[in-house]
Amino acid sequence: VVAIVDGQRESLARGGQILVPPRFVAQLRAGAELGTLMDELLGTSNIKQKQGAIGYLTGGLITRESALNDVFCRALAPFLHAELYEG
Repeated sequence: VVAIVDGQRESLARGGQILVPPRFVAQLRAGAELGTLMDELLGTSNIKQKQGAIGYLTGGLITRESALNDVFCRALAPFLHAELYEG
């Protein structure tokens, strides 16, 4: 989820979703962080700031950066075309 706020307006956008491995579900519902769980399972370090879960789970087809850029652009739409979003 991305929020853009300029002091007068705000816009929220949500990106695509991906199923997380079933073995993580209970721990995530209990408040664990996906990046930490993946690091433990994969033996990686700080995956959330490198390829991210999306990068790993899609085999690099969707990069962490491209996923975040997509959501940011969606949130930006009401600022680019304010006249369509007023009222």
